[in-house]
Amino acid sequence: MTIDFTKMTIYELFALILATIAIFIPVIQWVWKKWMVKPRLSFYSTGQAALFFNQSGSYIRLNGVLESKNKAITLKKLRLKITRKKDDKKLNLTWSKLISPVNQSIVGGIAQTAQTTETAHPIRVDADKIVCVFAEYSDSFDSFGKKFRENTKLLFERIPQYMQSGLDYDGAKQAFQGEHDYSTVYNELKTEFYWDVGEYKLDLDVDFDESSKHFSFELVINEQDHRLLSANVEESLMTPLKIRYYIQPSYNTPIVEIKATET
Repeated sequence: MTIDFTKMTIYELFALILATIAIFIPVIQWVWKKWMVKPRLSFYSTGQAALFFNQSGSYIRLNGVLESKNKAITLKKLRLKITRKKDDKKLNLTWSKLISPVNQSIVGGIAQTAQTTETAHPIRVDADKIVCVFAEYSDSFDSFGKKFRENTKLLFERIPQYMQSGLDYDGAKQAFQGEHDYSTVYNELKTEFYWDVGEYKLDLDVDFDESSKHFSFELVINEQDHRLLSANVEESLMTPLKIRYYIQPSYNTPIVEIKATET
């Protein structure tokens, strides 16, 4: 069909132009949102971090929320590099677990807390919305854990014989810690122990869609924090023996303050 514009009145021509524009507006809006608008990603920390050391090595938990302005995104991975400032030694970690915010209830006059943990996975963040990202960051290759299991294999295999000999826990503990392998492994763990007294730099990289956003923080470990974490070295070796004697292992998890820095 051919339109003869010469026979159209000015009003008809104006109406045709408006109709054409109306048709293309949704297309233009889609192209604008899809290709031109960029998301603005922000990470708001709670200002605290939990520090861990056990049979999996040294790792950390950071709590915060992510906000995506202007556009929805798919959060793919969080990567954390920790640098011990005094000697520039680094710890490269990735998110491994997602922890739900703690819910507290009162049962029989006693406060009880509950939380769920799941393996880290991609998360959708809708435009102009926030999502909680309470996450543990650990070594995805489990390098420390593999070495720990290899070095302690023979030592831990001797544990059943203490019970077979009729030793109580105190006697088994004395015999266990008297093993030559025990002191060797303990000294190796102390050497590889990462959480020393001093300042640390945290570089958090958030991978989303085809992009990445960087955030920086700092934390300080004091003498008390170091003392608590150092006690976990012995606890990591004593855990199999305690479990054998139905004693609950006890690990220290100090909470330290973190501060955002300019990236």
